[in-house]
Amino acid sequence: MKIIRSLFLFMFSGLVGFVSMPISFFWLNIPFIQSVLIGIGIPAVTVFWMGGRFLWKRMRNVDPYREELAYVKYQLKEANKKVAAIGACRYKVRSLTAWMKIAKLHKLAKGIIKVVEEEPVRYREVQAFFTQHLPATVTLVDRYTFLLKQPVRSIELKESLREAELLLDEMAESSRQVLLDSLSNDMMSLEVERKMLKQSFEYQPSDSADLPENTNQ
Repeated sequence: MKIIRSLFLFMFSGLVGFVSMPISFFWLNIPFIQSVLIGIGIPAVTVFWMGGRFLWKRMRNVDPYREELAYVKYQLKEANKKVAAIGACRYKVRSLTAWMKIAKLHKLAKGIIKVVEEEPVRYREVQAFFTQHLPATVTLVDRYTFLLKQPVRSIELKESLREAELLLDEMAESSRQVLLDSLSNDMMSLEVERKMLKQSFEYQPSDSADLPENTNQ
């Protein structure tokens, strides 16, 4: 409906401009050039007015939070792809130690993503994890898995694997800290609720005080 109404308005303004040229020239005795400019100016002003009105409505209806939410959803989608890649690497190794290290990273990353999925506003708190930490983890796990599958073992390769395993442990600890930090407010709220509930039970009047004494003894 809006498009049809805009087209009708544009066609009407064009018709008015076309009719205004001979009226201006023959009836109002306005010079020919100026009459032509009047005829062109009426639809031109109408187009500019409709365009300005459209842009003003778009700017007024812009919702920054909606745009931020769309960005967070995109980041979550990409993060889930990366976590899926980490999870797939678990089944490419034969070492139980390597499997456990990769599985730990996978579990922690899933936990952080779950927190943001439930409350997108928390993305700001863990943005570095999504933009820096997680991509680096994917790269490290992929290279570690690739080297671990090689049929040869040299001193240099063993040293590289050992350093990679240490780095995997560091990244797991870093992910663990990120998850704990993101849950700190929840833990604090739980503690406050627990204390309030405990106090309500402590100060609750005992029901036994209202019971009559047994006089049959």
